[in-house]
Amino acid sequence: MPIGEAELPAVYHENVLCLMVQAPDVVFAYWDLSWGHIQSIGSEKELVLCLYKESLLTHKVTLPPFTNNWYFRNVEPGFLYYCELGFQGAGGTFFPLLRSNRVNTPGPGPAAEAEAKEGAAAGPDFAALLTGPAQSYKKDDLFKEMAFYMGFPRSAE
Repeated sequence: MPIGEAELPAVYHENVLCLMVQAPDVVFAYWDLSWGHIQSIGSEKELVLCLYKESLLTHKVTLPPFTNNWYFRNVEPGFLYYCELGFQGAGGTFFPLLRSNRVNTPGPGPAAEAEAKEGAAAGPDFAALLTGPAQSYKKDDLFKEMAFYMGFPRSAE
């Protein structure tokens, strides 16, 4: 390693559990635990990661040692998900240590309503404008369209 470059630590020992959408049917969880949480789990207990769709438990995974992330594949698209990281206590009771953010998985394809709304709000078809002869461009028209895409309201015509 060159002088002056520091290597990033593998763990930060902060209590973090984050859930991210990777695809309509895949969510990814990663986490880090503080020393206090690691000590509360102890060496005799295994970490368990639970995934919830809306508020119903859909997946429960007993994690291998030294794992700090997990992919949940084949989740149902178009729903709200979150997960909890914890350990299994006596009698099978789950004790959560961390809860993730909530994520919405997109539907498997665009809805007809969404397509109609996008088409109405999309503005001009620039591809059609650019296929015509160069002489047909009007500087004022292009500036009006650019202003619309930059967030300025269109002027009344």
